[in-house]
Amino acid sequence: MTNLLMDYYTYPEEIHRLHDALCTVYEGYLRRAIREFQPDGFWTSDDLGHQKQPFMRPSTFHEFLFPYYQRIGALLRANNLHWWLHSCGNNT
Repeated sequence: MTNLLMDYYTYPEEIHRLHDALCTVYEGYLRRAIREFQPDGFWTSDDLGHQKQPFMRPSTFHEFLFPYYQRIGALLRANNLHWWLHSCGNNT
């Protein structure tokens, strides 16, 4: 985890490529599930914090993760699906 979090600073373009690729795969899974199962919602988890604080600064989250959450959220909204995101840790 330490190496990944350091990569946000040392290899930001690669981190965006990684998140874009993962998001594209997740969008494909969701489209197929929507087409074949017509679910009511989507539940996922993403541990975003330690016990006392978030893993990263809010500005880092908004630069590197938020755009991909937005893409998933837009797909779910367009298909009238609820989204439940569980996250351990202090995310305030």
